[in-house]
Amino acid sequence: MLARLYELKEEAILFLEFKEKHDLLTVFKDGTFQWRLAYLTDIFDSLNELNMKLQGRNNTIISNLL
Repeated sequence: MLARLYELKEEAILFLEFKEKHDLLTVFKDGTFQWRLAYLTDIFDSLNELNMKLQGRNNTIISNLL
């Protein structure tokens, strides 16, 4: 979800402008918020990838690396 939000950040800004959500718009346009969103997107992508590797019976990350 975070990755999709990051991909659609320009459309999200337009939506917030249309809905006149000025408090959220101010936060969303902030450069610090944008890089934090990108950072969290990368972290959650890595965690999701690890989670997918660990799924399954008798499955470990080590067995997936071999």
